[in-house]
Amino acid sequence: MSARYSLEKHPKPKGTCPNCSQKKVFRFFQDQDGNRLDEQYGICDRQAKCGYDHRPSGELFTATGTAADAPEAETLKPAADVAATLLAKTKDHSSNLHKYARTLTIPAEHLEKWAVATDRDRTVFLHLNGEKQLVNAKWFKYTEDGRRDKLTQPYSFASTDEEKKKSARYAFCLFGEHLLRHDNPERPICVVESEKSAVLASFFYPHLDWVACGAANGITDEKISALFNRPIWWLADADGNVPKLKDGQPEMRNGKQVLTEGGRNNSSLRKLKSYKQDFVVIDLFPERHDGYDIADALRDGVRPDIVAPAKPKFEAKAKKAKELPVLPADVDNWSVQMKDYWYKANLFIEEFERRGIWIGKNDEDWENTANSLAIFREHGRELLHRLARPEKTYSKQDVDALFDEALQNAICSSPAKFFAIGKHYNIQLSDLKEKVSEEDELRSMLPKGVSPEDYFKHGFYEHDNAYYSVTKDGPKMVCGFTIKVLYLVKSKDNPKRIVELKNQYGYTTTLDLPTDAFVGLGAFKKYVESVGNFVFEGNETDLTRLKKKLFREEKVTTEITTLGWHERGQFYAFSNGIFNSKWTKTDEYGIVEHDGLNYFLPFFSGINDDHNAYINEKKFSHKDSSVKFEGWADLIYKVYGLNGAIGMCFYISSLFRDYIFEAHNSFPMLYAFGQRQSGKSVFADSFKHLFGTPQDSISLENPSTVIGVIRTLANFTNSIVMLDEYKNSVDKKTVGMLKGFYDGFGRTTGVKSNDNQTKVTKPRSAVWISGQDMPNIDNALFTRTILLEFLAGDRDYESFDRLKKMQEKSLTSITLEVLRHRADIVKWYKDFFKVVRDNLRQLMAKHKVDVEDRMIQNMAIILTPTLYLLEANLLKFPFDVDTLYDMAVQIILRQHQQISQSTDSRRFWDVFVGLVSHKPMPLIIEGQDYRFYKGNLYIRLGNVHPPYMQQHRNQYNVPGLDKTTLDYYLKNDPAFLEKKDLRFDMPAGSPVLKTNPTSCYGFKFDELGIDLTSSAGDVMTQDIE
Repeated sequence: MSARYSLEKHPKPKGTCPNCSQKKVFRFFQDQDGNRLDEQYGICDRQAKCGYDHRPSGELFTATGTAADAPEAETLKPAADVAATLLAKTKDHSSNLHKYARTLTIPAEHLEKWAVATDRDRTVFLHLNGEKQLVNAKWFKYTEDGRRDKLTQPYSFASTDEEKKKSARYAFCLFGEHLLRHDNPERPICVVESEKSAVLASFFYPHLDWVACGAANGITDEKISALFNRPIWWLADADGNVPKLKDGQPEMRNGKQVLTEGGRNNSSLRKLKSYKQDFVVIDLFPERHDGYDIADALRDGVRPDIVAPAKPKFEAKAKKAKELPVLPADVDNWSVQMKDYWYKANLFIEEFERRGIWIGKNDEDWENTANSLAIFREHGRELLHRLARPEKTYSKQDVDALFDEALQNAICSSPAKFFAIGKHYNIQLSDLKEKVSEEDELRSMLPKGVSPEDYFKHGFYEHDNAYYSVTKDGPKMVCGFTIKVLYLVKSKDNPKRIVELKNQYGYTTTLDLPTDAFVGLGAFKKYVESVGNFVFEGNETDLTRLKKKLFREEKVTTEITTLGWHERGQFYAFSNGIFNSKWTKTDEYGIVEHDGLNYFLPFFSGINDDHNAYINEKKFSHKDSSVKFEGWADLIYKVYGLNGAIGMCFYISSLFRDYIFEAHNSFPMLYAFGQRQSGKSVFADSFKHLFGTPQDSISLENPSTVIGVIRTLANFTNSIVMLDEYKNSVDKKTVGMLKGFYDGFGRTTGVKSNDNQTKVTKPRSAVWISGQDMPNIDNALFTRTILLEFLAGDRDYESFDRLKKMQEKSLTSITLEVLRHRADIVKWYKDFFKVVRDNLRQLMAKHKVDVEDRMIQNMAIILTPTLYLLEANLLKFPFDVDTLYDMAVQIILRQHQQISQSTDSRRFWDVFVGLVSHKPMPLIIEGQDYRFYKGNLYIRLGNVHPPYMQQHRNQYNVPGLDKTTLDYYLKNDPAFLEKKDLRFDMPAGSPVLKTNPTSCYGFKFDELGIDLTSSAGDVMTQDIE
């Protein structure tokens, strides 16, 4: 076969090697017509020292430089059935990228058009060529916030080892090639690296064509043909083109600094240059060097203008300053030529102002503009200011300094350079002149007070609460009402726009429209006509023009669905506002601004007509009052004493539960125990007021409690959720749920998708339980709580009445007062916790009680924030440090005593006494089921266990332990003595009978702490043979 490429021959000169930088040693490749290929292809003469040998793909070359026969390269394509399957998966919109796109208001249909598919937990970009044939595909994994999962490698179709031996491989085309429009050869093609960037940006900039090349070096020979004969805009990622460092110093080559590769400097740009393509590089973020791109900007709510800088045809050379004629002060006295320049310059500047284009993005364009306008002398200064004013960083001083320099240099004799810059922004003088005449004609058709600018900018104008277009027959109404998009509410599940509609008759309504309402004409008319006399008479084109105007003016906001602490925004949200060092109330639409961002709280929004919605959330609201923490704490302590102090500590720690849980992976529950009318419910009510209108406690007797409690705990962060009516007879599922709250376990549910995704709902608030039963049926639950005991008795009724009156004023101001110190708590909590825990351990050691360490940690967790605030004198408390420690130790000792009496082995002996003393007849018989020997008690567990199970249920409303578990606990009982074979079958009072010895467990009777004399009579100590 004949070779398509060969090495250049003498007399064509050798060039500089791109590898070793030596001159006149590099022989280039040429095509069959003798045209030199890209200068990266060639062979260095210095094979021993350099060895650079880069040949065009698919060709083999001999050492002589002549082409040898190469195997015919075969291009593979995905099988037809594979392609059909992947194309069908573009209908699946469940990937994380699809979900993220919805939060940006991008409909699923847009991604489907771009051939974005879902394959299990991956997003697939299908590379379709211009004939819409599948060439290849790329699989990526994204997180729910639209970021690529860097721990998971992307992949695509690849040839097997056998196929590689045959030079067979899968090709690639530009992603989005199948969507390139060919109706206008002047329409630029925007080229980006990432497929995701092309998909997202094309929605917000539909007037441009978009493709992705896959990487900074992604434009290759096989892909580039799709870009031929079109203007190309390379949107550079914010990386590359900075000095490359070697051993900490800039790397030099041939006396020049070596620059890094990246979005601003890469082989793709060199490839475009070698093919002599019409391209420009647009650097949207010149101040950044972290790889930031257009997709990142859209995520951050930024929509930068995408306009290409002017391309100078030649390097500007310094010219000697010219002596320009002095212009008369009055423009009317200028020469005809200068008047024409002045007229044209004003037309261009008005168009720049109308479009809001900032020429100063490119320093050379801005300098050329100043030099051009300097021909008008001082008259041109105001023109330059007019161009600069729309920019946020506009500085009058800087503009004056630039213009003064331009006046001094006097480089230009006409504004030609300025007009050339305008042409690069698609501003043509002929169009401007035509527009002037059109404006005159249009002005005659428009109502008084309506500017032609509005019509040219949007394609319609507003008048008398309606929108009109202009036809050859005159104005035509396209929409019988006006729309104002107040906010775009970003939400993972329910994005929407809050809009205000006002019709021709003055009727106004505000509502939230789902983003899908703007996808098509039918959906839009359905939504707006359902709320009143709002008739849209236009077509799809009119709706698109309207959307462009509305979407450009909208403000992006984020919906708050969980009240309490908001980690990302660093504020505490009530249903009617947020707090971060200061209180900010929502506006009439439920919007609040914080740190330059908008947040939407739908609970009291004026657009919410359902008064039965958000009942519990509406109670979680703040109302200003004069109540201070010091006065409230004093009354709580006077009314509730020790319980009030510990409850106060629990409340304060609950406001920082997120941080505390992160430090320990656990958070204790408070348990208020007492009989009816003992005051535990009133006590809980006093703390409910701290979060707004008191919420109803959730009854644990309700069979649907588990799901309801978990949902409530997930709806509020750093608050307190009250659970009531706990009884030891609750089912195991409820007990398991309560224990899980301590460890942060929630509820796992399946998500409707094509894979095995699940959703985990975790508790985010502290749990407060009340009940008449002490939770000693399960010690694992008991030790996860801090027990407060309530006894009916006298209280300080005068202080109680004062507390009730205080609660009528709203106590949420106290919560704000505590939250002001979050930064201090977060900073010092971990160090301070260790000190508090060690102090508690030392105090318990003095009491010579071996307390379970979990109980000490639980108490230290809730004491630490209060002790820090107390010792730092940040809040005033009605007790000192030592008093609080003493109360905490008293609580721990009391609970430890209850636990000691409530162990499973201890409960067995209580049941054992019940079996012996059962009336009218004992359920176990001395001599047959148990006996005394040498002052110790021996039992036959096999005989005792069945009646124990029944008696345990009678006494505790739950069955006892299974035999294996009970066997284990009894062997580890402190009173356990031995396992022994003894003779039994001796009914009390019967003659001694010889029987075979049987296995039994022996216990030191004196250490059991039980009394059997009333049932068993005298203790028998003689041996039985």
